[in-house]
Amino acid sequence: AAYLQKVVSNTKFDLTINGDDGKRLVRKGETNLGDLAADAMRFSVGAQIGIENGASVRVTISAGAVKYQDILNVMPFANGMCLIRATGRQIKEALAQGASKLPEESGRFLQVSGLHYTAGVDTKNDGDAAQVRIENVQVETDKGFVAIDEDALYTVGLSSYVAYEGGEITAFRGSEIIMDD
Repeated sequence: AAYLQKVVSNTKFDLTINGDDGKRLVRKGETNLGDLAADAMRFSVGAQIGIENGASVRVTISAGAVKYQDILNVMPFANGMCLIRATGRQIKEALAQGASKLPEESGRFLQVSGLHYTAGVDTKNDGDAAQVRIENVQVETDKGFVAIDEDALYTVGLSSYVAYEGGEITAFRGSEIIMDD
């Protein structure tokens, strides 16, 4: 119990899963805590890209001292940490799978680090489901952000759930697993 109360960091502002309106956003849009979770996935394994699903980022951390228990509350699942090698095409497919329920909330929505993209929704007037578009996917390089190459290989840090255990994101099935811990 004492270990869980150990202060591991401090923040001057809330690390949130909510939008400016106070409503949960992490399952359909970018949040600063979602970004931090994806950054952690990326930097902990030295990957080019970090990815985490919005459902795994559970609660806001209030400004002030950050305890180990706070981190466990944010990401309470015992998923393993993975480093994979994936093609640009697989990454774009994963982004599309993650955004497939927009504009509705979905735990499959992906928070990312080391890349930018735009998700758009085309609404239909004939009763058909909305069509989600993934556009402008750019990967961070030493020269800034550049368009993703669908045939190039990238290293991706992510949870085992997103890599191969969960049913929502299947794009990474068959990717080379470099590390699975």
